[in-house]
Amino acid sequence: MPARFGVPLAVLAVAAAWAWLARGLPPGGPEAPGPAFVPLLLAGLLALLGLSLLVNNAVAGESERAHGPDWAQALRVLGLLALYATALAYLGYFPATLPFVALAMWLAGARSPAFVLGTTVGFTLALWLVLTALFAVPLPRGPWL
Repeated sequence: MPARFGVPLAVLAVAAAWAWLARGLPPGGPEAPGPAFVPLLLAGLLALLGLSLLVNNAVAGESERAHGPDWAQALRVLGLLALYATALAYLGYFPATLPFVALAMWLAGARSPAFVLGTTVGFTLALWLVLTALFAVPLPRGPWL
C-alpha cells in the first residue's frame, strides 16, 4: 500500500472507532436527539473528511501529494484533540474551545491574526449556539461559571 494512503486510512480508523464508542449511547428519536447524536454526527463528518483525503490522494499528481498532510501533522492534531478533551472537562467549553480552535487553525497554516481571531470567536460562538439553543446539549461550564 502506498504511503500516501496512510493518513486518510488513519482518519477513517479514528472515525470508525469514534462511532463504535458512541454506539452504546441512547440514540434518541427525530423529535429529541439523544446523547449519541453529536458523537455520531462528528464521526460521520470525520469519515467524510477521511474519504475526501483518500480520493484526493488517489487522483492527485505527485507534486500535489507532497503538500498534503503527513504523519507528524496528524499526530499533532490528535495530541491537540487529547489536550482539548482534557481541558474541556476541567476548564469548561469557552476557555477550552477558544485556544483549541486558534491552535488548530495555526496547525492548518492560518497565520493572519485577524482571520484566526475572527474565525476562532465566530466558530466557538456558532457551535455554542447550535449545541445549546438548537439541540439543548449541556456543555461543560468549568469552575468559573
